[in-house]
Amino acid sequence: MITLTQIKQFLNISPDESSKDELLKNFISNAVSELNTLCSRTLEYSSQIEIISGTGGITLVLENYPAVSIDRIDVLLDDAWSNLFNLPDTFSDSAILLKEVGIIKLLKSYIFPKGELNIKVSYSSGYKCADDWKPGADYLVDVLVKYNGSIYKCIEEHTSGEEFDELKWEIDPAKPVSEDIAKAVMYLAAKQFYLSPAGKNMFMKSSESYGDKQTDYNDIDISHIVHTHRNTNI
Repeated sequence: MITLTQIKQFLNISPDESSKDELLKNFISNAVSELNTLCSRTLEYSSQIEIISGTGGITLVLENYPAVSIDRIDVLLDDAWSNLFNLPDTFSDSAILLKEVGIIKLLKSYIFPKGELNIKVSYSSGYKCADDWKPGADYLVDVLVKYNGSIYKCIEEHTSGEEFDELKWEIDPAKPVSEDIAKAVMYLAAKQFYLSPAGKNMFMKSSESYGDKQTDYNDIDISHIVHTHRNTNI
């Protein structure tokens, strides 16, 4: 949930120095996995299949959030999965998704039938990260950037001008990762780097101001970030 460019900038590694790139990518991946475990949810954007016990009510709480989209909801009937909605009804016209908290609310008298592990929800959730859009940069199709608080995907290869050209981009429905989550991933990944052979001889930078004191970066406590983003849906 941070980019290679961002962590190299944080560690004061030249953008042209690529010998450590794969190592840094692994440290980022490890840091994301660690934060997921601490928060009891999958924070990065991904596809999910969740099997849940129906309560007989009209609401269902997903394990992972923010929810981006619901692909399908199935109910287990006679040992086979069947679409919860009767044609021509679809999720978009028969339910409401509260994306930020990962809650589904059914409409049109639909319910989640009561049962044990009888509801299957296929959905996507989580945050995306991207480098900030820059003028005078070369962009390939499918490259992501962050601009004006949203994530955009390039739909036409081009060199950017002085102004953001919305005709060459489409907005991505996923939310950009929050500053505090990105900071936690950065700290966890950078700590791995400094403790590795590749980073042991490099200067360990101090943290930004932390509370009312300046503390050594390596001793940063991210518990306040974990507390803020810990899963409350389980």
